[in-house]
Amino acid sequence: MTTSKCNKSQFIRQNKNFLNHPMFAIDEITANQEEKHCWSPVKGFRLETDYKLPTKTDQVVLYFFMLRSQELGWQPELVFSKHEILKNCSIPVSKKSYERLQDTLERWFQIRVYFQDSFVCAEKGKTHKVSGAFHILDAYDSHQEKSAGRSKIHIRISPSWLNVVRSHAFFEMLDFRAITNISSPLSLRLYEILSKNFYQRESWKIDALKLAAMIPLQVKYASLCINKIKPLISQINKACGGEVYFLEVKKPVRGVAILHFRKNQKAASLIPESPFPGLPAPVPGASPAGEAKAMPIPLFSESQDNDFDAMDFFNSLSEEEQKTLLTDFEASLNTYNLNRYKTKGLKGVKIPFAGFCAGYEVKK
Repeated sequence: MTTSKCNKSQFIRQNKNFLNHPMFAIDEITANQEEKHCWSPVKGFRLETDYKLPTKTDQVVLYFFMLRSQELGWQPELVFSKHEILKNCSIPVSKKSYERLQDTLERWFQIRVYFQDSFVCAEKGKTHKVSGAFHILDAYDSHQEKSAGRSKIHIRISPSWLNVVRSHAFFEMLDFRAITNISSPLSLRLYEILSKNFYQRESWKIDALKLAAMIPLQVKYASLCINKIKPLISQINKACGGEVYFLEVKKPVRGVAILHFRKNQKAASLIPESPFPGLPAPVPGASPAGEAKAMPIPLFSESQDNDFDAMDFFNSLSEEEQKTLLTDFEASLNTYNLNRYKTKGLKGVKIPFAGFCAGYEVKK
């Protein structure tokens, strides 16, 4: 177990299932109640705990743990000083913060995550949904080091959960610097959603009330949703250090609003390519990356049971819906895949097309 200084400009690899399904509660009053919770923000997904639900603070700390594990070749066992965690997560150092950090460890230790036919796996251009369950932290302890005079925290991230993050193709890279700069829990949820839905896309459209339900925002009308989304985008852009996301609102009929998000191409190019499924190079002083080979096999097998076939889905649509889907799909492609699409058709972009169809909802 080796410590290292975190580079806050680094990007974290995260399985997109955990971006699509919120891992922390927006309502901090309810979440901070010390009682049993069964929280199911979306169909087919739930979090259970005998303690308190995670909030934004807990999510940021978990992202820091993930980044450190990634730096060290995906080691599940890590050691930190409490001061180090707070500083890297942009949390003010105080006695209250130290106590809250201890609370964070207990929250993730108690959390049980369940998917019921809703965890998306991707393989060979096809996606399918499976069921499963995870713990996040398997163990933790903290003690005072007499020589250094500082409290040290030892944690063990669940290898099964960590391996799904590390090895599955359905992933996205998140900017840890931006995460620590985002102050609002609503903004962090929107950042996660945008990160997930801009995979191999330069633009993304969604009905305003559907997005409100994903965050979630407690609004009944599209106009109220727009009023809340616009300042969240401003906060995200500020946290990212520039104009990364642009929002255009279209109102085809009364009471309906379509949010059209676009991403700054220059900003998009800053995100590094992440090899799949290879391991990142460990930082100096870390254990050899070869040790990570002892990780257990993924909890979810990549079988084709109940698989999602993109062409079957496409052929089930009406001619008009097919045209709409293809128009949106072409607009989502980067330059490389757009060239393949124009020269080889859908056969040249099987994996992007399968991923696009899996997340595509035709507006009836």
